[in-house]
Amino acid sequence: MYFQSLAFGALLAFYLCVKRSYHFILASILMGSMATAATIDLTGTIRDFKGVNEPGGHPDFEAVIGGLQTGAVDTFLSAGLPVFTGSGKPGFSNAENFDEWFRDVSGVNQISTLTITLSDAGTPGAYSYSNANFFPIDNQLFGNTPGWDRNYHFTYDIHSLFGFHGGETLSFTGDDDVWIFINNKLAVDLGGVHSAKTRSLTFDPSTAASFGLIGGNSYSMDLFFAERHTSQSTFNLQTTLDVASPAAEPSSLLLISAGICGLAFTGKRQGII
Repeated sequence: MYFQSLAFGALLAFYLCVKRSYHFILASILMGSMATAATIDLTGTIRDFKGVNEPGGHPDFEAVIGGLQTGAVDTFLSAGLPVFTGSGKPGFSNAENFDEWFRDVSGVNQISTLTITLSDAGTPGAYSYSNANFFPIDNQLFGNTPGWDRNYHFTYDIHSLFGFHGGETLSFTGDDDVWIFINNKLAVDLGGVHSAKTRSLTFDPSTAASFGLIGGNSYSMDLFFAERHTSQSTFNLQTTLDVASPAAEPSSLLLISAGICGLAFTGKRQGII
């Protein structure tokens, strides 16, 4: 029993070492990359849909203009995706249809990738992407919306990481739906078919604590956007977060972390450290 406890304790210590090393290395990569960058590229997935008034159209696109609807998704992500909680809210049909927004569904949507570039916003450490005519797939995928010279019906999701310092800011202005999750928790809630709306956050100590953020660690930022109705599309993102698309494979970082911890444990056993 004594030796089993000792073995468990050693394994637990090794696991904690790997976990801390992983977050430290990842945060260092993210903080270092942003500190020297003139621009930041974020790559996400575009899914094109047909409006409800087209053959094979989706019931949530080109349907009801219900205005701003907060609370249409749950506070936390599940398996990296938003969970529908908007039953009865105008502009949303049901959970089954919502689940198609950010998933690849043959015959329902067509998929492409899109990279946006955040530029220096003119204030220290701030980067922004601003587009009051955000129509990145005109004449592509399902093609333009019938009767219009633009493609109005699509979703866009970006999954990124950031190294956290403390005191950073995040602001988004957009239409239609916009949800941003920080460390898997909802931070910006602009659901519904509406005109451009803005939400801003400052990650002061109280706000950071509510999202479980600790300085020096890395966390996820997941952004979900939907353009669902003619005839406007706005996408304005500004932040001082050290945000970037994942550059290193998690498995590679875990191997490096395990190697560091293995050396540390070996050194201790041999009396080197």
